[in-house]
Amino acid sequence: MTAMRLAGRSARALLLAFAAYAAPVEAQTLTIGLSFEPTSRDPHFHPTTANESLAHHVYERLMATDALENVGPGLAESYRIIDANTWEITLRADARFHNGLPVTADDVIFSAARACCVPNQPFSLGTYIHGKTFTRVDDRTVRITTATPAATMLTDLSRFSIISREGGERSTADYNAGRGHAGTGPYRVTAYERGQRIVLEANPNWWRGRPHWQGVTIRPITNGSARVAALLAGDVDLIDSVAPQDVARLRANPNLALAQGVSNRLIYLHMDTNRTDTPHVRASDGSALPRNPLLSREVRLALSKAINRQAIVERVMDGIAIPTGQIAAEGMFGYHPGLHPEAFDPDGARALLAQAGFPQGFRMLLHTPNNRLINDERVAQTIAQMFARVGVRTEVEAMPSTNFFARAGRYEFSIFLVGFGTIDLVGGTIKAVLHTENRSAGFGSSNRGRYSNPEVDRLFAESATATDPERRTALLRRATEVAMRDVAIVPLYHQVNVWATRRGIAFQARSDENTIAESARRE
Repeated sequence: MTAMRLAGRSARALLLAFAAYAAPVEAQTLTIGLSFEPTSRDPHFHPTTANESLAHHVYERLMATDALENVGPGLAESYRIIDANTWEITLRADARFHNGLPVTADDVIFSAARACCVPNQPFSLGTYIHGKTFTRVDDRTVRITTATPAATMLTDLSRFSIISREGGERSTADYNAGRGHAGTGPYRVTAYERGQRIVLEANPNWWRGRPHWQGVTIRPITNGSARVAALLAGDVDLIDSVAPQDVARLRANPNLALAQGVSNRLIYLHMDTNRTDTPHVRASDGSALPRNPLLSREVRLALSKAINRQAIVERVMDGIAIPTGQIAAEGMFGYHPGLHPEAFDPDGARALLAQAGFPQGFRMLLHTPNNRLINDERVAQTIAQMFARVGVRTEVEAMPSTNFFARAGRYEFSIFLVGFGTIDLVGGTIKAVLHTENRSAGFGSSNRGRYSNPEVDRLFAESATATDPERRTALLRRATEVAMRDVAIVPLYHQVNVWATRRGIAFQARSDENTIAESARRE
């Protein structure tokens, strides 16, 4: 039986980092220019970066994460490991919802049940909840039991917001209309004008102390040039997603400051590796093919070899990205030192296409969002040109992210450009993107290509019960290696995220890409 409030020196350091949130400052306001608008105010509906950024202002989780995604105390003041399959969480006595009600075990149980089952979720938070049974011990104590040891328990508890059961059963439409109940976070929403602004005011009773800002206004400004112009004009104090081509110019401006950091978001190509007849791939003359070329590992590897990742980073991303051949960036948990970006080899790509039975190549449609990832449409167009040079004639269809994810969730694409990032980077990506799809069990929630490999599934299952960090790391690295050798996806690069602020405001870059007012402060 092990009781832990925080474990060891690193945890104490984390506590200090989280406690820094509570440092009082003079009452002041902050205006943020955000690159895309939240698609939902329901904290359990769809954890996109914009939705998560808003949710972190209003709601909190049992465990919290800092700027580098280290897990520390949140609404859970402490935890106790009773045995390999049983955990107990003790809630903070001073944490209250905006409506004044205390956070109780019943709220936690209600939140877990709702988070995994919101109708029409594009991404189910059940991936972090399935297999866990939440029971009430008393008002401030929740017991969580699992069938097998849960190596990622604390990380999983940092993935879904705690809401009050008092009014929390409302629908996503109710939340979007402003009828959702209050959270426990540092701010509450006082005005929401879709397409124009979201106005937040400080929660004076936040358990961490006084928030950094008395008021926060979030303005969705989807055009990158318009965001920069708003910052230069003084209309906003902070912007996210600075375009790579703007970095040098803004860095040279003495009235501005930049913050940047490597993202946990992997940018990759996902392919339909499930259907014999895939909708957007045809023979070079436009006729139907006898089989889906993307089912062939040789074809998938040929496409990977056809891509000059370094050229994309240098010419499209202006150096603000890191080429990759795996899930994690160097220095992140689960990084595999033996996996490198696929070498640019157009001759090898042509040879592999011929070996796979497509010496004349084929034609296909590459889908991409045009407002979700940095330079997403430009990257897709560049990749299409590279594919064409090895005999795969490729056209690009770009669309707003809301349309893109809805269609991708219906498996309407054959090959598409997308990004994925999560706190448990390798394990979370394997579980959501590469594991054989089983939505009811929380597997493959973002596996829109429906890739399936029993060996990847087996290694992930072992890692999920490996409480020894070294063993879990080894299993995840091996699972990554199996998937990458099989070209389950075509990894391209990791984004480097850049924020810009007006002089006198410091912002702490976050690897999860969230833009949070509590990460900004007056210098």
